[in-house]
Amino acid sequence: MREENQLKLITRIIEDYRFDHPFSRYLKDFFKTHPQMGSRDRRQASSFSYHFFRMGKALSDLRMAERLTIANFLCAEIPNPLLSYCIEKYSLLKEEDLAGTTEHKIEKIREHYPYFNPGNIFPFKEHLGGLIDREQFVLSMLRQPKLWIRIRKKYLESVFNELNQLNISFHQDEKNPFCVSLENATSLEQTESYRNGYFEIQDWSSQQIIHFIEPGRDETWWDACAGSGGKSLMIADAEPSVKIIASDNRTSILKNFEERFRKAGLKNYKTMLMDLANAPLLSEADHGRISILADVPCTGSGTWARTPESLSGFDERSIERFVTIQRKILLNLATRLQKNASLVYVTCSVFKEENEMNVDWIVSNTSLSLEKSGYFKGYEKGADTMFAAKFISR
Repeated sequence: MREENQLKLITRIIEDYRFDHPFSRYLKDFFKTHPQMGSRDRRQASSFSYHFFRMGKALSDLRMAERLTIANFLCAEIPNPLLSYCIEKYSLLKEEDLAGTTEHKIEKIREHYPYFNPGNIFPFKEHLGGLIDREQFVLSMLRQPKLWIRIRKKYLESVFNELNQLNISFHQDEKNPFCVSLENATSLEQTESYRNGYFEIQDWSSQQIIHFIEPGRDETWWDACAGSGGKSLMIADAEPSVKIIASDNRTSILKNFEERFRKAGLKNYKTMLMDLANAPLLSEADHGRISILADVPCTGSGTWARTPESLSGFDERSIERFVTIQRKILLNLATRLQKNASLVYVTCSVFKEENEMNVDWIVSNTSLSLEKSGYFKGYEKGADTMFAAKFISR
């Protein structure tokens, strides 16, 4: 039977995955080696697998087919032939309940699995920051976040016109018209606006960091863990007179950074290859009143709704490893700040060890004083969740 063969293939996909690289890349490689799978089969396998990972550690004692059924019952919003087949064969659930709310479906699951605990979807609750709504955050793991873009100020009308012409639905953020959400599967790379650099793909929470940076005229900002440059681009758009210094420990990433800046037509920057945890920092010639953005390496736990395989593959012991790296970087950076310069500390984590506890450590072990801190609760908006803290050197 077709559905049974589909289920066996999906089971194989999940059981062969080793969590050593993103599941999206693993799926892409798997599909390349199985060209007989049509586009519908690929979409089905991808959806079923991701929904499975969204269950985290919940009901982990069940056999694979049954757990796959429950996971997809919980996460899917409309029926499909494979899910209908699984519900009928491998569960006591009813297809008619698929249209219900998440809370309704949880109740239906509990009728047949009284020990089902939604809290086990995210089994690291003791590490959550104190300002995170635990129940709401856990349930957010069951839904893929939206796709968010940041439109550059003078291109708002051009981007909206093209999206409307292409019948691409979108929604402006209620507080920032240049922050726009779209359906996650929306393809934007082929639009003229994207090719011309009229907007950047950037999550809602990431866009909120500008309210902590608050760049002033002719300032110099060092994006110390620059990555591919999303936040540097945001700083440059917010205040064109700012000079950007960008560093990262990966040559390929810095090449991406430079390409994005060229595409945006921005020139007031320079890049440096640098290992902030171990290597010397800026040379004496670069010293001056430089403020620093440190979007540090972290667990990424605030982004796991996008990469739900992390719920199953995460090793709690890595929290301590990341905290050690974060504190090395912060201590190194803090010694380079002149009086009244700013350090903005950012993570895409929801763990208190990487956030509130690191803030306390910074205040206790450096000359920095805390100006403000907080979470950007993307789980309330269909976005990632991030943390930021702004310090001033005294």
